[in-house]
Amino acid sequence: EKTTLFQDKRVRQALFWAIDRQAIVDNITFGYAEVARGTQPRVSVGYAPDEIETNYTYDPERARQLLEEAGWVDSDGDGVREKDGQKFEVEWLSVAGIAEYEQMLAAIQQWWADIGVAMTPTFIDFPTLLDRMDAYDFQIMNLAFSWNIYGDQGPMFRCDAYEGGFNRMKYCNPEWDQLDDMQKVELDPERRRQILIQQANIINEDLPVGILVFRDNRMGYNARLKNFFPNGLFSGSELWSTPWLWLEQ
Repeated sequence: EKTTLFQDKRVRQALFWAIDRQAIVDNITFGYAEVARGTQPRVSVGYAPDEIETNYTYDPERARQLLEEAGWVDSDGDGVREKDGQKFEVEWLSVAGIAEYEQMLAAIQQWWADIGVAMTPTFIDFPTLLDRMDAYDFQIMNLAFSWNIYGDQGPMFRCDAYEGGFNRMKYCNPEWDQLDDMQKVELDPERRRQILIQQANIINEDLPVGILVFRDNRMGYNARLKNFFPNGLFSGSELWSTPWLWLEQ
């Protein structure tokens, strides 16, 4: 294990309560995103934000309370909490050269400092970031993923996805895996959708990852181009309407 800081679920929840994700949407993505509720994006058949049981709005006071309950206190008054002689100091890895990430981490650094957590952003090139991820050599990192319309998120959250999948946080919840086995063979669309929502609520409670926002991808094209309907369901899908395109003279 790289760090013991996040093994208590209350700590993970506290850190998430202390991020103003709506401010990220409004001021950093300029509205081209939505605050994530659960794990399923808008394009997914499992998208159901109103059925996600906990909505992590910005609540630093609740974050402080959870950290206190978990035993993290600022006993020496230096502004950083500690527990059992360990300071709550953490490094966050991110890709260098992306202004949006730089702004986001600067904001989160301040929000977490306000609750007694010292976070240091470290920006590195993408290949090095992937090397660090594959070596499990990180405390926190942010990545962007594209999830499809089908709602299958096993490669990130299944116990057996630690090796060969994206479960780099080594999350394991047998209940989630059992539901995942069920959704893979459920033929009734609505019953399967309800299973996906149950899975999303489990992840939303356990928070092995904190899904900040779902991005809205933008594509620029000449206004003379008509009948063009791009979407972002999979690579190359922006060209699905090519047979019906026409140019205005």
